[in-house]
Amino acid sequence: VGRADAQLKLRGFRLEPLEIEAQLQTHPAIAEAAVCKVPLSERDQRLVALLVSTVPFDTEDLREHLATHLPPYMLPNHFLACAELPRLFNGKLDRRAVTEQAREWLAAESNALSPASPKRTPRSFVEQLLHVLFCNLLDRSTVSIDDDFFAIGGHSLLAMQLVTRINNLLRVELAMGDLFTHPTIADLARRIESARQQS
Repeated sequence: VGRADAQLKLRGFRLEPLEIEAQLQTHPAIAEAAVCKVPLSERDQRLVALLVSTVPFDTEDLREHLATHLPPYMLPNHFLACAELPRLFNGKLDRRAVTEQAREWLAAESNALSPASPKRTPRSFVEQLLHVLFCNLLDRSTVSIDDDFFAIGGHSLLAMQLVTRINNLLRVELAMGDLFTHPTIADLARRIESARQQS
């Protein structure tokens, strides 16, 4: 019953947070991990991992590490470093507090990325095309060419759709890993131009 109660349903899939947490803890930089779902809206639900690390970690390295062991729909959207995980009086993980901490962090992150901060607009044909694809898939009116795809609501299923559309429209052969290492429009456009020159 406890195991079933810990399950999450996200984008039509049933997820087992304990499985994601176990894989995160196989990374040498991670001492403890807790995974939760944070619904920002009916259409925008994020998977967030709270992490206690022994050394500073790189989020793209963590995504690649998880991608070798887990299916795309189980990869977290955000990785949040914290000093310690919230626990109940009996020492067990307080999952309600984990979710609340993740929700507060996402709200603060959203405020930090307010419209008052300057946003760079597309400068080339490839960047304009990527801007349209990002906006359509993420259901946004506009994004900056410096916005991280995964930080503004992208997840692995949307990433697969994005890579497929880019390959079909621009006749290149990008892999999922390219989006993990080049998650912004600016970086991805440079990667695409390089791929087109090579081909």
